[in-house]
Amino acid sequence: MGASAATLAAETRPCSAPLRLLGAWHLLSLDAPTVAFCWLLFFAEIFRVPHPLPAAADLACAVWLVYMVDRVLDARRHQPAWTAPSRDSLYETLANPSHDALFHLYRHHARAFLIAGVAVTLLGFALVALLPHALIEAWVLLTAPLLLYAAVVHLLHLSARWKAISVGIFFAVAVALPAAAHGGLGWPIAAAAIAFGGVCRANCAILRAPSQRLRIVFVLCTAAALLPLFFTEARAITPACLLALAFLLVLRHRREAALARVGSLGWRALVDVALVAPALVIGSCIALFRG
Repeated sequence: MGASAATLAAETRPCSAPLRLLGAWHLLSLDAPTVAFCWLLFFAEIFRVPHPLPAAADLACAVWLVYMVDRVLDARRHQPAWTAPSRDSLYETLANPSHDALFHLYRHHARAFLIAGVAVTLLGFALVALLPHALIEAWVLLTAPLLLYAAVVHLLHLSARWKAISVGIFFAVAVALPAAAHGGLGWPIAAAAIAFGGVCRANCAILRAPSQRLRIVFVLCTAAALLPLFFTEARAITPACLLALAFLLVLRHRREAALARVGSLGWRALVDVALVAPALVIGSCIALFRG
C-alpha cells in the first residue's frame, strides 16, 4: 500500500531543532535504554529496592548495546530507498527524517557505533562491581537466551512480529529482576512484570500491527495491566501501565496529524515517550510522598 500524503510530506520536510533532538534520541538508540532505566527505577521504588541506580545504569548500557548491534546488523542487509545528502553527516540524516534514515545512519557509521559500543561495554563491566551478586547471576542467566534469540533473528531473518514479542518478554524480565533479587520472586513482582511486558508489546504493536490485530493486542495488554491490582505492593504499576496504553492509543488515533507535524522518526520517538512519561511521573510522586 502507498504512503499517505501526510506521511510523504513528513518524510521530506526538514525539521526544527527540538524535533531533531527527538529524532536523534530515537536514531541513536537512546529511547529503549531510557525506557529500561526509568522503569527499573520505578519498580525499585515500588518494591523498595535499595540503591537501584547502578543497576538501572547497567541495564541501560546493556539495552543500548543490544539495540545498537541489532540495528548495525539490520543495516548491513537493508538496501535503503532513501539516499543521503551530499555530506555524510548525522545532522543531514536528522534533517531528512524517514525510516530509511535509521538504516543509513547505522550503515555508514557502523565503525563509530562499534567504537562507542566498546566504551559502553567497559562502563557496563565497571558498574557490575556495584551490583548485588544475586542480580549479577540473574542477568547472566538472562544473557544466554538473549544471545540465542539474537542469533536466531538474524540467521533466520524472522519477521518484526517475533521481535516485538521477544522485546516485551526480555524488557519485563530484565526490569523486574533487581526487585526479585532483592526480595525474592513472588506473585506481586510477577504480576508487575507481566503488566509491564504487555505495555512493551503494545508499544511495538502500535508501530506495525494492522488495526484488527492491534485491538486484540490492546485488550490483552489492558487485562495484563490490571493484574497488579490483586497485590497491594504492586498496585502502583497498574495506573502507570494504563496511562502508557492510553498515550499509545491517542498516538495511534492521531497518527496522520502527528506525522504531518513531527515526521515519522518524531512519531516513533513519541511512541517511546509514551512509555517513559508514566514511569517518571508516577514513580516521582511515590518517591515524593514516601519522602
